[in-house]
Formats: sequence, C-alpha cells, structure tokens
Amino acid sequence: MAIGRYRLLDSSEVITATTFTTIALNAANNSAGSVFALEGGHGAITAVMFNATAITSPPTYTVSLQGITSRATPNGTVYGGGTATGTVIPAVGINTVTLATPYSGTPGDQVQIVINSASALAGATATIATRVTSAGGSVGLPYAAQQSGGTWAVVTAGAPAIVPIYADGYVGTGFVCPSSFANSAPTSSSNPLYVGNTFTAPIDCVCTGVYLSARVASGSNFVLSVYSGATPTLVGSAPTFVVDKMASNTGGVFAHFVPLSASLSMTAGTQYRFVLNMTSATAFTTQVVPTFSSQAIRESYSGLLFATTSPSTVAFTDNQLAVYPIVPKIESVTASSGGGLGRARVFTEGGINDK
Repeated sequence: MAIGRYRLLDSSEVITATTFTTIALNAANNSAGSVFALEGGHGAITAVMFNATAITSPPTYTVSLQGITSRATPNGTVYGGGTATGTVIPAVGINTVTLATPYSGTPGDQVQIVINSASALAGATATIATRVTSAGGSVGLPYAAQQSGGTWAVVTAGAPAIVPIYADGYVGTGFVCPSSFANSAPTSSSNPLYVGNTFTAPIDCVCTGVYLSARVASGSNFVLSVYSGATPTLVGSAPTFVVDKMASNTGGVFAHFVPLSASLSMTAGTQYRFVLNMTSATAFTTQVVPTFSSQAIRESYSGLLFATTSPSTVAFTDNQLAVYPIVPKIESVTASSGGGLGRARVFTEGGINDK
C-alpha cells in the first residue's frame, strides 16, 4: 500500500535477528539469487550489490540478470550481457558488480539476479548473505533463492540481501543489504540515553504509537517520547511501560505496539524524533540495530527513518547509516485536497529518488 510516492512499512519488516541466512558457493554451479519485479522511473539496471559473509580461496563466479520460468527458477536467458565472468569475489562485506551492459526491461517484469559459482576448486568457498531473518517469515517480491545440486529453491523468512541498482542510483524497493548488525540496547535509568529514530512527516498525518522491536528483560521499564523541531520540544509520550506485565520478557525479539498517551497530529515538513529511555535500572536484553555502508542502501530499507541518540534532550545526534527498530504507526493522513482521511499503518519514503 502506498500514499502518493510514500510506501507503508509493516511492523513485520523490522529486523529482529543479528544473523544472515547464507548460501555457500563451494561447488561448480552452486548459486545464490534474488527475484524481484522490475521498477520503472529509474532507468536501466546497471549493477548488482551483495554481501559476502566469508571467503576461503575465492571461487570464480558470474553475476547475471535472467528471466524466470517459474518461482525461483531462472530461464537461462541472460539480460544485459552478463557480468564478471571468471573473476573472484573481491572481499568480505558489501560488493558491487557492474553489469557489462545495463538492462532496460518492462516495469513489472519478474527478473532474477543469479550469482553463480563458476569453479569447483578444492577449498574454494564463499558464502553470500541472502536474507535477513526477521519476524513474519512470509515470501513476497522480492524474495531470495538458492541452487544446490542443480535444483533451485526459495529461501524463506526475511528480506533479500542481493540488490539491483538502477542508473539513477536507486536501490530496489524492499531489499535489505546491511553491512553489519549490533545489539544496541538502551542503557538503564542510571545513565539516561535516548535512542530512536528521526522522521520528517511528508504530509499532515496522525500518529497513535510506535512498533518497538526488542527482547525485554524483567524490570526493564521504559517510556517512549516524541520530540519535534531543531530545538527538541516534547510533543507526545507513552505511559511508562512496566515490562513485568508483558508476556514476552523471557522470549525472543518481538514487535510490541506502544501507544502514545494521546494521538499526535504531525505537520508536513516537520522533523520528529521517536525515542525511548529506560525508567528502571535494567536495560533491554536485545535490540537489533542494522547499519549500512551508505545512506542510499539504508534508505532502500527504512526510507525516512534513521537513527538518532542523545544523552539528554539538549541535542540529538543523527546517523543516516543506521535505524533503530522503533517505527511510528500512522493511523490517518490528511488528504491534500477534500479534507478526507485515509487509514494506514506505518509509512516511510518508498525510494531514495522518489522525492
């Protein structure tokens, strides 16, 4: 669902684990892939980005765009001329491979990125991050795929970490290619550190609360606050949450809905900071914060949301390369004309060049 040029980010898209699902390129024709629908308005696809999590005696490999015959099954027809034949994966971490020939197709066409091991050298192994494990586990577009023993299969749960890059620098919608993860839980009330995200409302809208993803610890009570403007001004808050009353304090990382004490009307163009701080001596156990190698890649995941922290409310420090699992829930938006209201959930900007 989208409102104008802004997409909606569901709470289940928040990353809840610090590990990748990986595919080993350790034999001839082992492959990692990602299936997506070609987007218009950004020019041709010029490159592919992926995250190599380990390399041992790097295998040679090829990268290509192909059509698909059925779900997660490339048809062998290489679009854009293929790339990188006979090369080795450069390094552990984020790698970008430029296509030999940019590919321009029809918007809506389903295309598969194929990273194929072209060698079977003894001990030659690389692992490619394909999807980040997260809540939900559903498979839509885009989704990851892998080939082993000549058979392609869908990789379930999370979001692809194999990324198409368009001519204008746009990173395909819905892809995730973090460079790293951190467990960046907020500190206790003995050292009150505010952590959260900054969000500039693209249109007049109403916020009723946030989705907070965390593994909470017994006694880790907290409050969530909303500040606006360059000089932070408190404009809304949640009641103090007593974690011991929550059912998941001994489980994994879950998305919790935290309502504000009162609905908050937000004004288009105004910067808001959704931050939490502990009101007890015990911090959360786990709060997964992904970091990205560029602002463009981060924006492909979280759009208008990016990290902000403060040791007080005097001044916040923003970080365009990270995002906390703290996401505003938009309950209604004010139409640009006619004064009507539309129901929505969480929205962020859909793409880095959709401004």
